[in-house]
Amino acid sequence: MRVTQPLLLHVGHIKTASTWLQRNVFDDARLGFRIPAPTTRGDLIAEFVVSNPYAFDPVRARRHFLPSPYLSDKQDSGLVSVLSDECLLGDPMQRRYDGHAVAQRLHAAFREEGKVLICIREQKSMALSMFREYIKQGNPHSIQMFVGTGRERRSMTPILRPDYLEYHHAISFYTGLFGRDNVCVLPYELLREQAQVFVNRLQNFVGISPLPLNPSQPVNVGASAVALAIRRPLNRFMVKNPLSTDRGSVERGLLRLTRMVDMFVPSFAKVPFEERLRSFVEDRYQGLFRESNAAVQEMTGLNLKELGWDV
Repeated sequence: MRVTQPLLLHVGHIKTASTWLQRNVFDDARLGFRIPAPTTRGDLIAEFVVSNPYAFDPVRARRHFLPSPYLSDKQDSGLVSVLSDECLLGDPMQRRYDGHAVAQRLHAAFREEGKVLICIREQKSMALSMFREYIKQGNPHSIQMFVGTGRERRSMTPILRPDYLEYHHAISFYTGLFGRDNVCVLPYELLREQAQVFVNRLQNFVGISPLPLNPSQPVNVGASAVALAIRRPLNRFMVKNPLSTDRGSVERGLLRLTRMVDMFVPSFAKVPFEERLRSFVEDRYQGLFRESNAAVQEMTGLNLKELGWDV
């Protein structure tokens, strides 16, 4: 079977409203998209991320995601199928920096119909959001250990490596694989401020007529800095099961504690904690990504400076 519709590969980055896109755009036939059942994000990770690199078979992977009737259902004709997982560009919170290899596997499997969406986010905002998620996942490390100080030995790296936030590397590589016309780069800030414009650009990229969004709320909102400060040392008592994503009783209790702190601590008391986090990250990243951001602007035509980026 020859696939006539493009296949949208949403590869990340993490903390760029991926869950919101998956729930409100990619699985909405009214907007022209669908996530082909029974595909799951776990399938994507299993086939393209954690599979044995020596045994990876692009033909097998392709058949897993594009067998008939995945893209041939009459009721779904004309819809653009989406394979989406924000960790396909890597997951620094797991210290996994394998986006280069994953890109090659995706291209080997879907080079004919693949069109790629890469979402990016201003680096300081990204680091803070990722740190909140990192603590939420049960890790005890400080913001200094997470983003580093810039004075580490050359062989030592922070949990969030700065080069992961130099987005021009991934954009350039995907463009080289799939072609410039088959890679779309959109900023998180556009989605946050003008969601309709963001989605219309995406629809235009895959050949769908622009359609209006339904009203929706943000999802997976991060905890406050004061809640992180309380929870971070308690995470040392949490043991995560490497064979399951189910939350244990300790993790569930810590999540409830985090929500209660954010619910009952007044806003003015949270300000000093937020300022300390933000100040450290701003000092750490001062001028660090200016050259990369300028390259991204040149590659994509995006006006990142207008969106508050350092260019």
